[in-house]
Amino acid sequence: MWPVGKWPEGIVYDGDAFWIAESGQRRIARLDERNGAVTKRIAVGRLPVDMLGASRGRIFALVYTDRLVWEQPRRGAGKKTCATARLSRGHGGR
Repeated sequence: MWPVGKWPEGIVYDGDAFWIAESGQRRIARLDERNGAVTKRIAVGRLPVDMLGASRGRIFALVYTDRLVWEQPRRGAGKKTCATARLSRGHGGR
């Protein structure tokens, strides 16, 4: 069992660690792949629901209520990369 926050939704692996969207906490959490310990928590906005891995260890989180996408590099500070104009009902239009 991994010690994640309230309402975990999305999960992705960046090549070094797992990242989980903690929707009820308004953040994403980085978990060590070896033991599941939380090594970092980052506030990203209201209701992060889905995660995606990309090149160079970057991950992206869909922050549903704030209608934005958060980009987090493997190292360093993350940032809001774009605002979503409109989302349909359900996560990402599903």
